[in-house]
Amino acid sequence: MRACLAQLPVSGSFSYAGGREFFSVKRIPLAQFSTCVGEGEQREALFEDLRRMRHYDFARLVVVGDASQLIESGLPVQATPAEVQGLAAVIDVHTRVPVVFAGNESAAMTFIEGWAMLAARLRAFGGDSETALLAHERLCAQEADE
Repeated sequence: MRACLAQLPVSGSFSYAGGREFFSVKRIPLAQFSTCVGEGEQREALFEDLRRMRHYDFARLVVVGDASQLIESGLPVQATPAEVQGLAAVIDVHTRVPVVFAGNESAAMTFIEGWAMLAARLRAFGGDSETALLAHERLCAQEADE
């Protein structure tokens, strides 16, 4: 079963049909995320997108890649893995949008589709979406590690 995902006005963001008012997930590649460690236009643009997402009942930022891949990839990056993890913590604290690292595009879409399907089901039956989605998030992380 696949979720019917829809693009949102926030660049790179997804919701699902019927969930645009309360569910938003932004996806960003690791290389692009790493350029937001220092001050600058890219960081400001990211934080502006995330500030717009704060009003959603469920909001997540999915970074496609693992911070340890920065060193292994040989990409010209401007941040260390520790700085990338630090940025994730800053985002969580200042925007209240949790950051989830997905090792690859497939894992990212597994997270997004799983969250969307669960949120849709919970909304349909009036369940507590945040608690259930956090439990589902842990299950997806375990599956991605296998």
